[in-house]
Amino acid sequence: MRQALLNTVIWCLLLLLPGTYLIGQDIHYSQFNHTPLNINPGLTGIFNGDLRFAGNFRDQWRSVSVPYTTFTVAFDTKLYPKRSDNYFWGLGINFNYDLAGAVKLNLLHLTVSGSYTRILNQNNIVTAGVAIGGAQRSFKPGLATTNNMFDGLAYDPTLPTGETWANESFIFGDVSAGLNYRLQANERTKIDLGAGAFHLNTPAQTFKNEGNTDLPIRLSIYGLGSLKLTNGLDLLLDGQYTFQGPHDELVFGAGAKIYLNQNRGRELAIVVGANWRTEDAIIPKLEFHYKTWHLGLSYDINYSDFKEATNRRGGPELSISYRILKVRPLSTYKTCPIY
Repeated sequence: MRQALLNTVIWCLLLLLPGTYLIGQDIHYSQFNHTPLNINPGLTGIFNGDLRFAGNFRDQWRSVSVPYTTFTVAFDTKLYPKRSDNYFWGLGINFNYDLAGAVKLNLLHLTVSGSYTRILNQNNIVTAGVAIGGAQRSFKPGLATTNNMFDGLAYDPTLPTGETWANESFIFGDVSAGLNYRLQANERTKIDLGAGAFHLNTPAQTFKNEGNTDLPIRLSIYGLGSLKLTNGLDLLLDGQYTFQGPHDELVFGAGAKIYLNQNRGRELAIVVGANWRTEDAIIPKLEFHYKTWHLGLSYDINYSDFKEATNRRGGPELSISYRILKVRPLSTYKTCPIY
């Protein structure tokens, strides 16, 4: 109990340090494969259908006093040219919200993405994408706790923090880009390989007038794959390596997709599997696929050094998506080239 309390206090103090420590890293999801616009703008429009709506929610470290809450809502669609079947455009909108730590460090982040997809042939497709937008970061300094508020014997909330802040929030622009390569044999055997680079403009991040710190470029390298094993079973394999400044993260995922009903209009499947964030957590996951709906549930079981405070309870995560396949007159009908 005493060790858990000590770890929580230390974590709180780390969150309250000025400069880059207060700014923190980008958001992250354990179900990274279900938040495509956050791992690469080049995945805009890369799905089987015409319109896609998606949402993600993550509640992390609720078992300690510095929880992280993150959610994302996204939409993307395809725009087909009238005179060619060799390419199409993608357009997307992505909104992220994040609330972290004892001082309520807050992020509001909105981007609009566009992509160009070249269809080399039925099995090979290449996409380039860009995203442009802006964000606001803010926090509540009145909730801060610093070492200046310890009188040598005990914590005294009436003492000043000893910190001065130029403002409680700031706004910055953001530019990202990426490439994706799709290799597909059929609807159930395919792989996406690519990379996305975020914060290419390295925007300044500070709550003070001095000591501005640029937000480092975040690079995301990934592979998202599906392999048909039998008529009723697919093997799903995913991986992502992300690094940003001194921080990096490596996540692997595997799952078995079991088809319970393959009749047209009644499609039903479940996915049972797990992800692994190296040096941090094991993440069991369960997914439900019904027609063009998807629902994913996972839970981080933390095993890093922070487990002493969390009691291994990293937190739950939810993903949901819905795809629409438009019905067109035969004179204007275009078959979606993405399985």
